[in-house]
Amino acid sequence: MPNGGILLGKRSYQGSFLNKKWFVVLVAILIALLLFFIATGKAENKQMSIEEATGEDIGTITKIIFRDGRGMNQPFTLEEAGKIDVFVKKLSSYVVKKEQEHEPSVGWLQAADFYEGKKKLMTITFTDPLTINESYYEIIKGQLQPDEIEQFIQAANPNWKKK
Repeated sequence: MPNGGILLGKRSYQGSFLNKKWFVVLVAILIALLLFFIATGKAENKQMSIEEATGEDIGTITKIIFRDGRGMNQPFTLEEAGKIDVFVKKLSSYVVKKEQEHEPSVGWLQAADFYEGKKKLMTITFTDPLTINESYYEIIKGQLQPDEIEQFIQAANPNWKKK
């Protein structure tokens, strides 16, 4: 059957065409996945404000509880709106970038819990890197020095002991 050989050849041609088609589809899917992972990786590494990092509106903060990592002071609650605004303005100057991997920090000087009414919005530990809600952020711009934070707290609470 000579036509059988031609038919077989035609089937072989169709088979290789289908293989090429699936190969092209597979390559397109792999490229799409690669682009997706690159895009999401860059999104996580972008520079952002404290508000963007937490997803909270820091303009709504009504209470800050400052904590002393040295154990020299009891937690201090600040509820005076004017002083809260001053501190929040300092925070709003920060530009941070989330770190992908970081060894947990040991020790800290100051931390603060931020509230809107009774709802806790976020916790920030003022270290470098900055710790926001237990995630580490590299500080790109804006840095409250430990002494500045200490002076701010002491101005709001004269009983707060310095180093």
